[in-house]
Amino acid sequence: MIATFHAAFAHMVAGRNIIQLPVFWLVSLICVVVTHAIGLSFSQTLPAPAGVHLVETSLVAWVGIVGAFRFTK
Repeated sequence: MIATFHAAFAHMVAGRNIIQLPVFWLVSLICVVVTHAIGLSFSQTLPAPAGVHLVETSLVAWVGIVGAFRFTK
């Protein structure tokens, strides 16, 4: 859900063609899974429902989306 939300929002804001949506989603999904798998955590006080660190996964997903946007321009 995190990957889908960020990919859809990025495409809504900056998407130029339809092929970017699945690219954004795939990159975002990979970033979220890798971030969760390595256990990246900035602070124990940030929200982590069900053990998923929302802030960290969101930030890394956006880094990936920005990279994908530059690649698919």
